[in-house]
Amino acid sequence: MNGRRSAVVVVALMLVVAPLLGIGSAPADAHGNHVTAGSQVAADGTVVVEELFILENGYLVIHERDDGDPGKILGHVAIESGYHRGVSVSLDESWWDTAADNESLVAVLHRDAEGGDEFDPDADTPVSAFGSLAGAEFDVREGDKPVSVVATSFEGHAVEDSVTVPRVQLADDGYLVVRANEEGEPGEVIGRERLEGGTHENTTVPVDREMLTGNDSTVYLWVSVYNDDGDGAFDAERDDPVTVAGSPVQSRIVAQLNATESDMSVGVNTPEPTTTGAATSHDTTGASDDANDGTSGGEETDTPAVGVVGTVVAVLLGLLLAGRRR
Repeated sequence: MNGRRSAVVVVALMLVVAPLLGIGSAPADAHGNHVTAGSQVAADGTVVVEELFILENGYLVIHERDDGDPGKILGHVAIESGYHRGVSVSLDESWWDTAADNESLVAVLHRDAEGGDEFDPDADTPVSAFGSLAGAEFDVREGDKPVSVVATSFEGHAVEDSVTVPRVQLADDGYLVVRANEEGEPGEVIGRERLEGGTHENTTVPVDREMLTGNDSTVYLWVSVYNDDGDGAFDAERDDPVTVAGSPVQSRIVAQLNATESDMSVGVNTPEPTTTGAATSHDTTGASDDANDGTSGGEETDTPAVGVVGTVVAVLLGLLLAGRRR
């Protein structure tokens, strides 16, 4: 009987704590330490990390990839707790000047051990996410102009007859292309938008809703950048995607069908990060204007505070121990 009671309490613990930590929710990663970064072209040694969430104040650190692990530190930026999108980090100039055509990097979240001092790689060590390093590998190559996609969103995307992409950079005139998801890979083209070279914010891409078959309300979509072959008309066979080290410059997003942007609106904590060190910069997009004064933008995030999670865990563990004593 005691064993059965204990099992019930354990199940209750998991059911309560899992949603608070973001386990099994969408977006699944958004409620814990995580980083998303994709292949990109950099013009001046500045790379863009698509999105991140950090539970406590810390640093976003760019490492050189060394046999699959984070190696030499190339740049860093201080980050306040919460959700950030489109964070730019300037890499060490001497390293960038001698970098190969294609380089593999790792974006890693580090803790701020001393609380507000200068970044110290010995003390400000990497943080984890469910037992793994909170980081993301990505490839970068040098180009005359940057090419990148910032498409993910904390609250997901509403898709009825179009999808909105927060930011895209193109070196030359080309296309922002949306594809359906097929077994975890980009599938058929369901939408495209022609864009001039440069940086574009909140681009609306018309999509063919009828090509998103099935009964699921949540789907995955792939957003990528294509070059124009010069004829001004998109053709998936003639127009080539922009690639870095053989990987396309793209992003996979979560989309809610038959929803509106207001349906997807969620209060998100997007504080303005501060920078430390000579080789750091930032560009957090998607934050409210209030973020510029260093305070949290918009309404408070729906993400529970760590203290709340700890309290719930403590109470339920107390119930578990009481059940064992009986």
